[in-house]
Amino acid sequence: MSTDRTQQVGQGPGAAHYCAWHPEIETGLSCSHCGKSICTQCMVQAPVGIRCRDCGKPVANPTYEFRPLYYLRGLATCIMVGIGGGVLWAVYNYLVRYLFDGFAPALLLALAGIVIGIGAGEIVSRAVDRKRSVLLSWATGGSVILSYAIAVLLGPFFSIYTLLALAVGVYLAMIKLR
Repeated sequence: MSTDRTQQVGQGPGAAHYCAWHPEIETGLSCSHCGKSICTQCMVQAPVGIRCRDCGKPVANPTYEFRPLYYLRGLATCIMVGIGGGVLWAVYNYLVRYLFDGFAPALLLALAGIVIGIGAGEIVSRAVDRKRSVLLSWATGGSVILSYAIAVLLGPFFSIYTLLALAVGVYLAMIKLR
């Protein structure tokens, strides 16, 4: 009479089914995955239908499962991106100034901050297998600021446009990992 925690009385289309967890409750519901009879107290609403307690357990999103190795890999990548981005930003500024005979349009110089922000977010995201973390998001934003600091040390430049582009670059880098 009892099969796999589900109690049935009789056989055929009009047979009474009882909940697998509450044997005293008669029900017409069953799990869409395993077929166990369940009552309204035991059912779990899932995107694919009604599930029992066992089949309806939520599964953690693997995108947000971070192991310490991912943090280590991500932070190391942030440091490398910060240093490399700073050197590239300084070289870009020298090249733009050279091409424009000492007078470089401020918006053209500022463009590097946005590009470095986008690149930093993408590189760090790939380094951690597209996983996301708030801590890593802040570290990536910090790598863009590190790039700016290194670029300023290698070749002093300053404009309000560069600071605005830096802010946009930090934002773009951070949203990639959040």
